[in-house]
Amino acid sequence: MIGIERDANANWRMLNRKGTNGTVNSEPFERQPNMASDNGIHPFIVEHFDELMANETVNFKLVLAARERVLNMRLDRIDDSAVNGQRAVRFRAQVDMLFVGWFTQKLVFTYNPENKRLISYRGVSNMQDERGKSYPVEVRYYQGDAPASMPSMPACDSKLADSATPS
Repeated sequence: MIGIERDANANWRMLNRKGTNGTVNSEPFERQPNMASDNGIHPFIVEHFDELMANETVNFKLVLAARERVLNMRLDRIDDSAVNGQRAVRFRAQVDMLFVGWFTQKLVFTYNPENKRLISYRGVSNMQDERGKSYPVEVRYYQGDAPASMPSMPACDSKLADSATPS
C-alpha cells in the first residue's frame, strides 16, 4: 500500500506498507509550491507546459511515498520528434542534486504539443521487486484503437490477478 494523506490537523504524510499484514510507515512532509507526487507528475507537466515549450527549466519537489522521500527535481525539454507521423515533444525529469542526478534514471515523457496529450513514459515505476528496487518501464498511451500488432488484454481480469505470481 502506498499513499499520501492529509490528516484531521491538515498535516500531510506519506504512507506505505509492505504486505497485507505489514506495519504502516508514515513520514510527514510539508506541502510546498511546485510539488508533485509520483502519480501527479502528468498534471504538473501540463500545468507547466508553456514554460517547458519555451525551453525553460522547471524545478520542483517530487513526493515519493513508496520511498518516504521528497526529492529535488528538474524538468527540461529534450527535443522535438515525431510519433506515428505526428509532431511530438520530449521532456526529461531528473533528480536535481549534485552528482546524484548522474546516477539515477531519468524520466522521459513524450507529448503531443498541440493537445498536450501524453504519448509515452519511460523511466522507473513505483512498483518494486523483493529487494526494493524499482522496475524500469516504458508505457505507450494510444488514442483510439491500439496498433494491430499489440496483443489484446483486458484492463483488469480478477481471475488473472488472483492467480498471478511475480516472476
